[in-house]
Amino acid sequence: MVTNSDKPLASSAEVHILFNGYVGERVASTVAFVRDGDIRVIIDPSMVPGPGAILEPLAALMITGLFTRTISGTADPPKASMSRLLSA
Repeated sequence: MVTNSDKPLASSAEVHILFNGYVGERVASTVAFVRDGDIRVIIDPSMVPGPGAILEPLAALMITGLFTRTISGTADPPKASMSRLLSA
């Protein structure tokens, strides 16, 4: 049960869509970046055309360094390599 004392006093989280997913001849997933204070998270279902689909938008946002967490939607090692590249 959530009580009033469980609510944060303020919200400072930023959410950026790095890649817009699509369905058509091919399928790709939406990838997001979330920052809340020192917490930096990439949500990557591991279905983008290539690493540039994530790395280029991060560079445009001037986001560098490692991330506290990457959330990946695959257990397939080659597809999960982006998550390993970005995680601390």
